[in-house]
Amino acid sequence: MKRRWYCALFAFAFNSACAQSAPLNPRAEVRRLANTGQYEEAERVARAGGITTAVVLGDVLSERGHLVAADSAYQRAIAAKSADHRLAEVALAEFAERRGDHVDAERLARAIVSAYEGARSPSSDESLAAGRAYVVLMSGDAQAARRALAAFDVAVAADSSNVDALRRAGDLFLEKYNAPDARASYETVLRL
Repeated sequence: MKRRWYCALFAFAFNSACAQSAPLNPRAEVRRLANTGQYEEAERVARAGGITTAVVLGDVLSERGHLVAADSAYQRAIAAKSADHRLAEVALAEFAERRGDHVDAERLARAIVSAYEGARSPSSDESLAAGRAYVVLMSGDAQAARRALAAFDVAVAADSSNVDALRRAGDLFLEKYNAPDARASYETVLRL
């Protein structure tokens, strides 16, 4: 325990051996690495994390263009009912939408939205997944954009460091020609 505290305190300041040990939060570490363009290292850390990092592994693989491998990582997370399996489900809905399979995309997105709307107190990840699912449903539902923004707000309220929810809210504001709110979302992301 003392070593972990020491590593957390000094790893940033010094390039020591303890900085190379297992990260305190592997999911956050994978996201940090991917956000800084260190995709090979992000993939290595995600693979070492097992099922707890299957979704972020899928995200990294998707960003690198390895869609079949990403699909496989998402399927593993869903099968194991990992804590963030809703994010894997919505990623598959987005895949379906991108390849033009609107029926499958809508089916997957509606299942996510239904689970979200029936949840008592959804987690930040569940709210983020629901927001992304509402975005998938926007072409057939005039209220979906408002619901997406509300879900992104719930995600941020549950976890103020959820930069993905803030970024996606900014993207949606920009898509809907609301530049001032988009800018505010992006500035918050940059501060975080």
